[in-house]
Amino acid sequence: AQLFARSAWAASQAGETVERLRFCIEGLTQVGEAPDGPGLARLLHETARAYADHALREKGEPFARRALAMAERLGDVEVQALALVTMSIFLYASPEESIAMAARAVELAEAHELLVAGQRAHLHLAWRITAHRGASAGWIHYRQGAELARQAGLTAAQIHILAQMVHKLLYCGKLEESQQTLCRLRVLLEDLHEPTRARLSLLDSELRYLAAAGQWEACAQQARPILASMRERGPIRDLALFALLLGWAILESRRLGSAPHAGEWQEAEAALAEATGILDRSLAPTYGIWTRVAWGFLCVCQGRLCDARQLLAEANEVAMVMHWPPSMEGQRLWLEGQVAAAGEEWAESIDWFESACRALSDAGHRWYCARVRLDWAQAHSSRGQPGDRQRAAELLREARDAFQDMGVPRYAAIAQERLQALGAEPLIPVERASSNASG
Repeated sequence: AQLFARSAWAASQAGETVERLRFCIEGLTQVGEAPDGPGLARLLHETARAYADHALREKGEPFARRALAMAERLGDVEVQALALVTMSIFLYASPEESIAMAARAVELAEAHELLVAGQRAHLHLAWRITAHRGASAGWIHYRQGAELARQAGLTAAQIHILAQMVHKLLYCGKLEESQQTLCRLRVLLEDLHEPTRARLSLLDSELRYLAAAGQWEACAQQARPILASMRERGPIRDLALFALLLGWAILESRRLGSAPHAGEWQEAEAALAEATGILDRSLAPTYGIWTRVAWGFLCVCQGRLCDARQLLAEANEVAMVMHWPPSMEGQRLWLEGQVAAAGEEWAESIDWFESACRALSDAGHRWYCARVRLDWAQAHSSRGQPGDRQRAAELLREARDAFQDMGVPRYAAIAQERLQALGAEPLIPVERASSNASG
């Protein structure tokens, strides 16, 4: 059982998710009805994680529970801590219980100086805290997790944790710090002989940086070959996240940049549909909500309001089984505003955008707050009632200043151009491009 568990773990490090699950299933078949033991507890836990790779929550959770119960009976503290972390992922619908379980894993790992379990526990505790208590609340756990991974010599895990930290830095509008962290990740990657999974973590962060910096065309161009490769080999959950990035990059480019090229709307919709289908079954249903929100934006751009409303209703249905993270609530309200604006329901649209900004601010997502202000200003400008032009100008200045302060010149330039179109300000050149994160 121990050897099968280690073989499965090695397969996961090589990015071979199918092989990982195969080793687990074969191992469980071989050991049969063996009595409780540390090796079997590890194999049960590895099986739970392998099913998680394939977005099979229902199959994975029973193995996680069995592993935890067996480890507790055996007094195997390391497997207890690891299984607690995995269980915290399965408990996505109960955020406080999930946070408490991950915190318990951190306490166990620290009390027994378990570096491997500790770095994973800190990472997942950071995920849960940032989702439900604000984007900046988990910094200490990201940093502690990365440090424990370094001490354990787990360079790939260190890269993965820091890559997750980059995502949160981007949401908070800390693009300079995120770029510095990306540079650090590239240096760490050079130390790995087989950096398969670690390279995916880096690529994911680089594409997110490009999208946040307004380099949408570069983001889409780099995402396409990655997706083509992942469709052949997986891992399936990562494939979904890259598909989401491709869909968003195309959408944002056409909303704020130029007219779509031939086939791009279809490409974006296919990518978002693919991501939605995978993530609906995954351990991260909030992403399933976000894919529908992004898909809804696309439908609004195409004038398909009925489809946009249907996707919004589906997002609400997904949310029924879980507690809305504040950031996801902000995304939903943003789409509500878009749908109302497309139907020329200006008062409702303006209220939705204001509520979206409030929710995103509560979540610490400064980048998204500035982005929503662009649409909020457009709603005021389109309504054209007394005072709307002045309010639109105020919102655009706020967005421009925020993007400039965050180091996002392309978005700042868009806000400035819209100010000039309103006649609110004279022509002031603003740099349109920022440094390339993958360069």
